[in-house]
Amino acid sequence: MIKLFQKSETEKYIIIKILFIKITFKKKPTKSDIDAIVWWIPIKSLRNAVRNLLNTYMDLLNINNNSANINNSIDIIEQIMKDNANIHIQEKHEKLLFYTCANEKYYPFAIIYPIFALAFNNDALVEIGLQDYDYFYSIYKDIIEYYKKKYNDKIYYHNVKFYDNVMPNSIRFISKPHYKTKYVYIGDIDILILEDIFNFHYNNIKHNKLDFSNHKRININYLTGLHFIEYDKMYPISIPKNINIYEISDEELLYHMMVNKKYKITNITNTNRPIHGYHVSYFSRPPLQTITTRDMLAKNYPAWTVDKEVAKKYEAIRFSKEVKDIYSLIKEDMIEIRKIIQYMDLVSYYIINNHTS
Repeated sequence: MIKLFQKSETEKYIIIKILFIKITFKKKPTKSDIDAIVWWIPIKSLRNAVRNLLNTYMDLLNINNNSANINNSIDIIEQIMKDNANIHIQEKHEKLLFYTCANEKYYPFAIIYPIFALAFNNDALVEIGLQDYDYFYSIYKDIIEYYKKKYNDKIYYHNVKFYDNVMPNSIRFISKPHYKTKYVYIGDIDILILEDIFNFHYNNIKHNKLDFSNHKRININYLTGLHFIEYDKMYPISIPKNINIYEISDEELLYHMMVNKKYKITNITNTNRPIHGYHVSYFSRPPLQTITTRDMLAKNYPAWTVDKEVAKKYEAIRFSKEVKDIYSLIKEDMIEIRKIIQYMDLVSYYIINNHTS
């Protein structure tokens, strides 16, 4: 008996025999791959039949892969919950905790972030979860010891678990801080805080009867990455199990976490999502718009979100004794952090002296 359809697989390829025709293709072909496979079949009806057969097969394969990914996602979500439950909490009397996390790429920001946050927020603490605290300490030992002496326990660094294939930016939202204060502000580690943030967010929650101060981005199910909330309303975290944590961004994940807690979600506007400081987009865009970035929109100002007011605030604290004492501990061979600081200094100087608006 002649088999009309046969299928076999290797590690990388799928082999299909239809009648006497042998078709070999990658295990994850795209639509264009399938079109390329069938284009040579001379009879249109047979060509369309083969195309439909391959598309159906790939749809089934994708469903199976997605099911496996969802199952893996559920497993890691359960692990995240267990890891959070095992964190030892320290109750603190301060009203606000700045909490964020950093992998090795962002260690230069992790070492300078606390200076700015605490300079403008007296009744606050800073806690930063690190991918490898021992390595971080080996680089910035002198500054960390200076922080311990000057600030006691107001600045806290520690290891935090970064889960394989989970977006690094998401770790700040799915890991529970060790310090507990009344409110927690979870932000970007590359935004240097240049003002007191508490009253704005507290009043936003109170006046608009919200559970948290953050906002949904327009036309997309994302919150922003700047999140102010009561500690007890954020933790324990609540991650819905019907999402694939491996495939969504940090802001989309945060949105689903807040929806899962049945909190009210409001849309973002220019006035209700302040950055509160100097957003140093060092790894995502150059400080100045150039022919290699947005030449069609090139203008005579930096691409980073810094205006003259922010630049002046930065320079006022940047050249204070408080910051200069800490920066004096930066060694000559710490090239990356020296470059970042130099970029910030140059951009702020440029805006103050050249930007007219």
